[in-house]
Amino acid sequence: MVGQGDGFMNKCPHCNQLMKVYRRSIRKNMLPGLYALSDRTPKKTSELGLTIGARSDFTILRYWGLICKQEDSKWSLTDKGRNFLNGELSIAKYLYIFNSQIEGKSNELLNIYQIEDIFDKEEFMNHSVPLDEFNAEELE
Repeated sequence: MVGQGDGFMNKCPHCNQLMKVYRRSIRKNMLPGLYALSDRTPKKTSELGLTIGARSDFTILRYWGLICKQEDSKWSLTDKGRNFLNGELSIAKYLYIFNSQIEGKSNELLNIYQIEDIFDKEEFMNHSVPLDEFNAEELE
């Protein structure tokens, strides 16, 4: 089912609905959320300092096992995510996802340093809001 490019598309033979395998990779707009969770405090996506568009991109990190969702709809950094942030772990550069299931992964690996080349961690950390100063009412 996995194809080249952004994904494989086909139509369901029963209902004619479009079916697509999406090729996903980690992009720089996902990193601020990972760093925001590195303080070991679970947070909702609205508390991560991400733009609205980056929030949905951020949740894709669950497919690599870098984050996990808690019962209270907050996200936590996993041990695997912490190892990735610390440069101790490389992950598949691409995952192929169909219907919220991983259908395959690339043999090519990706590490945090390859992404950080295009992401200024220090700038993000210097402009982030400490959790004890965060006010969710400001988002409304």
